[in-house]
Amino acid sequence: MAGLYFFDDFALDTRVQLERTYVEPKRVTPEPYQGTGGFVGDPSIHWCPEIGCYRLWHSIISDTRAHHHVQGLAQSADCVTWQNTGHVYECQGRWHGAMVCRDEHETDPEKLYKAAGCTSPAGAAPNREDRGIVITSPDGMNWDTAGLSRCWARHRSDTNNCLLYNPVRDCYQVIHRGAFIDRRISSTCSEDLVEWSEPELLIHPDPLDPPCCQLYGMSAFHRDGVFIGFLLIYETDMLDPTGGTMGGRLITELVYSYDGLHWNRTHHRIIPYPQYPQFGAGCMAIQGLTEDKSGEKWMLAVSAPRLEHGTAFTKKGDIIHYDDPGFAERVAADGIDTRNHGILVYEIRRMGLVGLQGNLRSSGLRTKPIRLNKGPLRFNLSAPCGRVTFQISDRTSRPLPGFAFEDSIPFTGDALSHVPTWNGRCLEELEGQRIRIQMKLHMAIIYGITGDFNPYHGLNPQRSYGEPACLRENG
Repeated sequence: MAGLYFFDDFALDTRVQLERTYVEPKRVTPEPYQGTGGFVGDPSIHWCPEIGCYRLWHSIISDTRAHHHVQGLAQSADCVTWQNTGHVYECQGRWHGAMVCRDEHETDPEKLYKAAGCTSPAGAAPNREDRGIVITSPDGMNWDTAGLSRCWARHRSDTNNCLLYNPVRDCYQVIHRGAFIDRRISSTCSEDLVEWSEPELLIHPDPLDPPCCQLYGMSAFHRDGVFIGFLLIYETDMLDPTGGTMGGRLITELVYSYDGLHWNRTHHRIIPYPQYPQFGAGCMAIQGLTEDKSGEKWMLAVSAPRLEHGTAFTKKGDIIHYDDPGFAERVAADGIDTRNHGILVYEIRRMGLVGLQGNLRSSGLRTKPIRLNKGPLRFNLSAPCGRVTFQISDRTSRPLPGFAFEDSIPFTGDALSHVPTWNGRCLEELEGQRIRIQMKLHMAIIYGITGDFNPYHGLNPQRSYGEPACLRENG
């Protein structure tokens, strides 16, 4: 299955009076999930059909100085009310930054769930005995003991570490930091989860970023032939005297890739900061994504503390910073109020983060040629007050007989997978042909197109946008 998202115009030859529109997700949880007994963060969310509920994995930080992190788990039938099921993994006493992947590529049911995180023996100094490992589980609760043999890093990647299967490169990939406190985005790859490549830099701050910002971490997800990423922009306190730059806020930028290794930035902040004292005012870090149980929406898990990075309140109500000289003594004496940290869940229509919107009768687009291999094309679009018409042309943009705009059955309404028709004609008749798609959108928005097709922009069809090797004409 391939997809056309409208993050950019590469697949288009013509875009007339269409505005690229970013859609803000809608908050689902009225109150944040906070767990019990520590700070919660680094959320991973999945709909788990085998048990008929959503699961939310997250870190629990019970000791900020000793970096005592464990993996927690909550469950929900509706993503609104969450039941805390306690912690399910802690490795050697430290289990940092783990993101849980429900691996649909996996054929062994004992390894359906995977997680990449960092660990070290209790009491070890940072970056001395740290390592990044992969653990597996049949159910997301009972994790194997073989993780220490699957070592993807010999350092602590002190951020959220995202494991995913990359179908373009046919390998597993961990997105992480290439070195301790090097706040940029790197990646390492493996075919077997045992032998791993050296870190490769994916994204570095660019001139359009805020001054002196750092890239805190990133999670990524493969959907319809496109990788969607949530890049955490760390807006630092530039007057912070400490070497690690602990003060600042986090906001999430939408990024995307066609192969998982070469990423394009939108510089669009998906969810803006709310105002203090609301949750998310200090950090609005989108980290988890899953389709809902209907397949019609994406659910986003957001780490959303009230406070900026490196800041906490004592139980007496005093503000303290993790790099204060007397931090440990203050914590021992006064304790930390963990109620300022929480996880929120947001929702958005599938493929709905960005689209092209037409508000005039003459708004429209024309794609570059594609080869339709089999079946229909499905259009994710919304026109509750307007209409959309369709035309199929040959590679020279001449309308195919019976598939012109005047033959199109207009669409009005809202659909995730609309299949257009033309006075009894359908796209299946054009299987194997090189075609262009044309659309007129009047007060309507197109979010994406999915189907079994290959880009055919040059002399030969290509495998995909992320794998541009040419295919023979007979496929």
